[in-house]
Amino acid sequence: MAYLAKLDHADVETRVKTLIIQGLPAGNVTQSDIASRMHMSARTLHNKLASRNTNFHQLVEDTRRSLASAYMENPRMSVGEIAYLLGFSEASNFSRAFKRWTGRSPSARR
Repeated sequence: MAYLAKLDHADVETRVKTLIIQGLPAGNVTQSDIASRMHMSARTLHNKLASRNTNFHQLVEDTRRSLASAYMENPRMSVGEIAYLLGFSEASNFSRAFKRWTGRSPSARR
């Protein structure tokens, strides 16, 4: 993925974002799951992110927003496919999130 190649893999935020991206389609993006994959407790991950003035929920939202923007550039990807890749259970949930992020629906964006 081009998005992953741009990230600095030594940074804790970047490591979390990388694991979020890998886990989104399968829905494996809980803080405890990501912390476990990073070989630390959820509390330690929370503290490391807090020291960087961010939190897990914000990283998930930022990652989804960035990926959604990139995926929407590909006219061959359906809204349903994008929703799946971003870990949304329904395309309608993705549409609501996309509208919250951009002020426009996915269909209006295209």
